[in-house]
Amino acid sequence: MNERRIYDASYPLYASWSLESPIFTAVVFLQIVGNEVRAISSKHWKLKPLHACISDVVELTDKNSWRIRAHITPPDKDHVYAQQFEDMYLEPSPAEKISDTEILTRRLFATMLVNDTPENEALIESINNYSPREEPHGFVINSGHNLDRFFVRALEIFAAWRHAGGLESEEWSRAPDYSRADRARI
Repeated sequence: MNERRIYDASYPLYASWSLESPIFTAVVFLQIVGNEVRAISSKHWKLKPLHACISDVVELTDKNSWRIRAHITPPDKDHVYAQQFEDMYLEPSPAEKISDTEILTRRLFATMLVNDTPENEALIESINNYSPREEPHGFVINSGHNLDRFFVRALEIFAAWRHAGGLESEEWSRAPDYSRADRARI
């Protein structure tokens, strides 16, 4: 099988989560290289509690030697999602509530490169099915309450987080130094 690998260990990795549904939970792993956003991998769960999904991601990142710079979550004014992440010793980075996420998501799509691997097949299908239509009260997404919607929602959350300054100018900075965290683990 000829798979294209686009992960670059010298750049930070972000995990963007779609958590609003008790049915589907989805996460997309993204890297920013220059002005290109790379979808490295994605994962989803059906009818699984959030703490179990977070545990799966911790195992996946350990197995692949990935380092997550930020776990980006939906807006969380009641600290519901944050508590689950903090219980697993992770610090979430909630996105701001932005009304025009469809426009931000379209801008994100224009700069995206998706890793062509089996893990991303559902993500690619979700992006292909994303077609908002404009109505008098704003954009409406055609897809209903299905897995496609939740993968795209994770990308919308990333786009909103990035637009609101979630990166704080680290996009063009040097690669992160993880030596302190490595020493703490040993």
